[in-house]
Amino acid sequence: MPTWIKLLALSLCFLPSAHAAKNDTADNWKCEHRVGGSWKFGRAPSACDVKPFADPQTVIDQFSPIIFDDSNDESAERNRYMNDLYAVVRDLSEYYIKQRKPSVSNAEIQAWQQAVYAKTH
Repeated sequence: MPTWIKLLALSLCFLPSAHAAKNDTADNWKCEHRVGGSWKFGRAPSACDVKPFADPQTVIDQFSPIIFDDSNDESAERNRYMNDLYAVVRDLSEYYIKQRKPSVSNAEIQAWQQAVYAKTH
């Protein structure tokens, strides 16, 4: 499994509150208001409303720094999104390597983060 997927999964374990998964997801295959697009930083080619899976306000409260807001100017929003996502990847990659190797040096942390940035990109 690619490292960036592991980091994203790890981030989702630490960021949400107890309310993030409050809705029953037995019908999680349902996709309300499916949208299409293309792979760009902050966007995916297919997405659905979050409502069938979790409370939308809880998702906004917990994940707003890493949600691309299409209602904002695209260029400004992409800059904001990438800056916020950079911080998430930076912090999670440092956390991950420190968990795997508590005696890790600063040089090793920086090298690991550079590798994760490259893979994430």
